[in-house]
Amino acid sequence: MDIIGLILTKLLELLIGMGNWGVFLSAIGIFPTEIIMAVLAAEEGTNIFLIALASGLGEMVGAYPMYIIGRILSGSNIYKWLEGKGKFLKIDQKKFEESKKKIAKQSYTYIFTSRFVPYLRIVTSLAAGFLEMNAFKFSTATLGGSFIYSVIIAYLGYRVGGDLETIKMYMSKFNTWVTPIILIYIFGSIILKYRKEIKGFIKPSIKSQSEEKKK
Repeated sequence: MDIIGLILTKLLELLIGMGNWGVFLSAIGIFPTEIIMAVLAAEEGTNIFLIALASGLGEMVGAYPMYIIGRILSGSNIYKWLEGKGKFLKIDQKKFEESKKKIAKQSYTYIFTSRFVPYLRIVTSLAAGFLEMNAFKFSTATLGGSFIYSVIIAYLGYRVGGDLETIKMYMSKFNTWVTPIILIYIFGSIILKYRKEIKGFIKPSIKSQSEEKKK
């Protein structure tokens, strides 16, 4: 076994040995939570709901760094950065801010459902901050979605007795079928609901380009 594999194995053993605290820490971003939850859920006397709650709280805490980065980028700094970056990056600041507010009001469902897709969580946390989504709503959406997802994983681990190969098989099927549906729902509904707003702040860029060509 190579040194990295040995370190990861020891870390996994340490987190599993810590019980729900190990789930919490792994959910923050230390280690893939699914493995630890599945193994712990298979142990006699464990409560899958407490495991899921620990995971949900960890996911919520771990989501905040990206949310904060999004908030930092959401202010006037983004417009200063975009200034002069290219013809297609010239946007109508007023319309863009109006669109942000409209999308932010409906973003609770998007954040909630994104917790079922591991890599999408990072993007939506950043987007939530950028859209200046209310911090309390962001927290509850993250906690709620993560909790339900974690209950499913923990119950699966309990049913298969912590068999990691079987869990990996089911997770693979989940990623193949459920993940695309969630992605289509989130991005599709945003485009359909807010296409007018999107066109509104993109049009100035297209107009600017056509004016440049005439000159």
